[in-house]
Amino acid sequence: MFRNNEIHLKAVFRFAQVKYVDEINEELHRIIDEYKENNHYEVIIEPLEFRPPVYNDESESEEAYLFFKQLIGDNAVPVRNEFPPHGWDDFARFQNELSSGLFFFLGLANVEKGIKVGMHNPNFDIDEDCLEFGVKTMSMFLLESLHKK
Repeated sequence: MFRNNEIHLKAVFRFAQVKYVDEINEELHRIIDEYKENNHYEVIIEPLEFRPPVYNDESESEEAYLFFKQLIGDNAVPVRNEFPPHGWDDFARFQNELSSGLFFFLGLANVEKGIKVGMHNPNFDIDEDCLEFGVKTMSMFLLESLHKK
């Protein structure tokens, strides 16, 4: 936003691992300070806002994978990345509050029905059959998890 010879910027930064938040913050301040000195601008940095990443517990993820594999067979595919496949999601706030929780991909495409455009796209569509499957699957996993405790 530009107003009275001032520019106001608001930014949210994303990261895959919480352990890097201080490093990211320091580097961002270093870059802004260098820019400020080289261009003789006044720059005021308010506390930076960040959102936590979604990061599933490895043992809980393995337990869920084995359950889903038993339930639906080879359609259960583990996503094993060193870093989460996305920077953040509101779900991360729940995970941090509860210190647990699993984020998994349900799968919403159906090529046979011509539904193949993913989220964050103006042509997004969803095979609504996956919703019933998702609710049933998650409910069964939850009940199984509660039964074990």
